[in-house]
Amino acid sequence: MVALFNRLGEWQTARRTPTGRVRRNPPGFTSYIDIGPVLAIAATRLTLGAAVAMAFGGSGQINGGYAAITVGATAPALLAQLGQIPGVRNALGDAPVPGEPSAPVMPAPLNVAVPPIVPSQGEVASEQ
Repeated sequence: MVALFNRLGEWQTARRTPTGRVRRNPPGFTSYIDIGPVLAIAATRLTLGAAVAMAFGGSGQINGGYAAITVGATAPALLAQLGQIPGVRNALGDAPVPGEPSAPVMPAPLNVAVPPIVPSQGEVASEQ
């Protein structure tokens, strides 16, 4: 939305002269906004938000209209963040991001010999 708003501002500025009048041949709206992808993204986000809100509402995880709107509005961002988790990405069959491990890297176990605890001569081992 921020990028769209910025492009609209650029379009408005390009349509005007430095004195504020509209140019004789102002640039068209479509020279600044690619309307096809904007509409496709909007439709996809609305559909995705509605589906997630219905899923949460149907499973009883949320109650009420405000909660459904909130979950639906945050669905694209939430699912994008979930898609960055390596385990989720691997489950979906996506390739790992370069430079990011595909699975958590566990440190190798240390091979250190630990001597047994032996009571010294003055101590008595307590019986439990």
